Amino acid sequence: MSLAAKHSSKTSSTGLDLNGLGDLASMLGKPVQKAGRPMDIPLDKIKLRPQVRTAENPGLTPESIAEIGASIAEHGVKTPISVCDDPDNPGEYFVNHGERRYRGSLWAKKDTIPAFIDNDHDEDDQIIENIQRENLTPREIADYMGRKLSQGTTQAEIAKTLGKTRGYVSQYVGMLHLPDPIAQAVTDGRVNDVTVANELARAYREDPQAVDAVLQQGSLAANQGLEGEGEVASLAAKQTISRGAAKAVRDKIALANKAKKKPKNANEKTADYKRVERAMADHLGTAVILAPGKKDTAQLIIKVHSWEHFDGLLDRMGMGKLLSQSDEV
Repeated sequence: MSLAAKHSSKTSSTGLDLNGLGDLASMLGKPVQKAGRPMDIPLDKIKLRPQVRTAENPGLTPESIAEIGASIAEHGVKTPISVCDDPDNPGEYFVNHGERRYRGSLWAKKDTIPAFIDNDHDEDDQIIENIQRENLTPREIADYMGRKLSQGTTQAEIAKTLGKTRGYVSQYVGMLHLPDPIAQAVTDGRVNDVTVANELARAYREDPQAVDAVLQQGSLAANQGLEGEGEVASLAAKQTISRGAAKAVRDKIALANKAKKKPKNANEKTADYKRVERAMADHLGTAVILAPGKKDTAQLIIKVHSWEHFDGLLDRMGMGKLLSQSDEV
């Protein structure tokens, strides 16, 4: 094809053919990202997506925001945040990660923030990041897994997504069905360990009163901790019920269950049995065993050495003549 022909194929009677350039209107007023480089996005176009964290675990304190805000005011944001498009509002974005930098920029009254757009980032990515940083509570992780399960995701698939074992997932899924008192202790922050929560749940099914006593002790300790001031008192209260305390109550219940399996008044029955054995042995002149059986029955065993010995024992018991009369009949 000649150059003239190529030129004519790209032009029309009205000028250049712009079809291949796409919708220019959609690009107007929108930040342009150069390959491999972040773009400056107006802060008023960015917002936080619905949080994985609960209100009890905001993750960021006002002091933390002020600290990074002061740094941003002086030096700017050195590491770009990650955002994704808001599908319902073109030209607006959700924060994927970098919430602290975003909030610090608002605190510093900045107009824009450097950011990369990553529309593949989802709740799974957000959970993974927070789990790796260990700043999610067991309840938040369990609630995430509950949502995934309700959507038809299997525990094996959740484990694969998070890079964790099936046992790890099972532990947190177990928290979705905690007895009410333990669930309340988790909500209150008196239980903040998935192992403790599940240990207490298993113990509660065996002995609710024993677990209630432990939870009550934790509640009292929490109230005492709150007599202090600020965040230190709150953290002290949240760390009340430890793994050691949960194990102790499980061990206590196990010992109580073991004791319940023993017969009531076992020592008294043994003494009675031995007293009867001694009396009969003295009377008969031979060893006698009286053994307890099932359902309040007993077995009487009299040891004999020969038929002559046996006949003599029958005479001692007054049964010799009775048996001889039975033989004659």
